[in-house]
Formats: sequence, C-alpha cells, structure tokens
Amino acid sequence: LRFRLFWIVCVGNVSFASCYMGLIGREVQRVFGIKGAVPLGPWWFWPMYGTYMAIATALGYISFKRPACDIFIAGITQFPTTFYCLLALGLRSWPSTSTTGTSTHSSSKKSAIDLVSRCYRIMYYIGFIGNAPLLPMYPLLVQYSGMS
Repeated sequence: LRFRLFWIVCVGNVSFASCYMGLIGREVQRVFGIKGAVPLGPWWFWPMYGTYMAIATALGYISFKRPACDIFIAGITQFPTTFYCLLALGLRSWPSTSTTGTSTHSSSKKSAIDLVSRCYRIMYYIGFIGNAPLLPMYPLLVQYSGMS
C-alpha cells in the first residue's frame, strides 16, 4: 500500500505536469503568439486535462508493474502540451536583433515581444524538447546495454 501511494504521488505529478505546461503555452500564445495560428482555448482546458491524466494514473490505467516505464508513459501525456508550447512561440516572427547606429526603436516603447531575447527563446525550446530523445533511448538502453 505504501509503495502504491508513493507511486501515485510520483507518477500522478508527472501526469499532472501537463496542466502547468499547457497553461504556460496558453499564456505564451496569448502574449507572444500569432492570433489564430494556435488556438487559445479556455483557461480551464489544461487543468482538466492534467486532472484527467492524474486520475487515470491513480485508478491504475498506467500499470504499477514497472515504475521506470510508468514514468515514461506518464511523460508521454505531456506530448500535446510540449508541442503546444513550441508552436505558440515557434510560429512567431521575431524582430531583428542586429541594429546599427541609432534607431527609432530606442525612443519608442518596447513591446513584450521585443523583450524576449534569442538566448531565452533557445532555452525555452531546449527545455521543452530536451526530454523527447529519452523516450526512444530508454528501451534501447535497457535492451542493449546490459544495465537491466
């Protein structure tokens, strides 16, 4: 019983993380996105999605048999929110970062989009997509590395 409770807390939180990721993507789309390129949707959609996945986890629809695999299965539930976030920021056209001499931009008020530097955008993309290679690598490492 104790293992099952800890398992539900651990894997349930991974499943519910899609709620937060979806809300981040929604806010990025609202502030920085191209209107109509990615649907904004109601704010409650992502909390409902996260809650549904966490309840499915607690009810045992994710196996309880191989905890390491279960975490990766729960991680797959973050696929829609990961690509929602990437699309929301990735479809945006960005202002040029190279300005020569004095320009009219220095005297005008900067918009929110001008404040997001290329470095932060790259960190955003890497942060969201960085775990994706682990999904196909995990079974390969278990099967061919002798570490199982």
